[in-house]
Amino acid sequence: MIDKEKVHSTLMEEDKQKEALLTYIEYIKARNNEVIDSLSDAQQKERRRFKDGMTDAEEATEEAARAGRSEIATLTIASGKLKTDISKKDNDVMKLTSDLGWANERIRKLEGALEEASGQLTRKNDICEKWEYKAGETQQQVLDLERIRKALTSQLHALRQEMGPDKEKLSQASERLQVRIILSLKRLLL
Repeated sequence: MIDKEKVHSTLMEEDKQKEALLTYIEYIKARNNEVIDSLSDAQQKERRRFKDGMTDAEEATEEAARAGRSEIATLTIASGKLKTDISKKDNDVMKLTSDLGWANERIRKLEGALEEASGQLTRKNDICEKWEYKAGETQQQVLDLERIRKALTSQLHALRQEMGPDKEKLSQASERLQVRIILSLKRLLL
């Protein structure tokens, strides 16, 4: 017979685990959003800084053009480097966006798995309840059979006392009859 408290405690533990997993998923979502916001802000600052740097570099380039061709070449190289850095930062943002998509997909899959596990838990709980009900019915049948056996044994003893030693053969026949009755009752109940 299944212990109801054990089943109940198992179900409660699984519910706690389910809630912990949901909390973890919400935490991951919030954390991902914080990271993206932080990276977006950092990228905007970097971009502004690089754009300001590019603007400064372009202004310096114009002054250098007046001053001399060699300085213009140096500032043009610096401007190219800044553009490359901006391009790299844009690539980093695209990669982070892709990673966020993967994380959100993973969260969706985890939520689906959690929902499926909850459904299986409900089905298993229903099966356990049915088994407990059947076990109770079977226990009741065993108790009924035991009462019948005791009553028949009592009747047999009473008959033996009434019959005396002369009727030993009749007693043996009664015992065989009792055994057959008990076996028949057990077969009917099974």
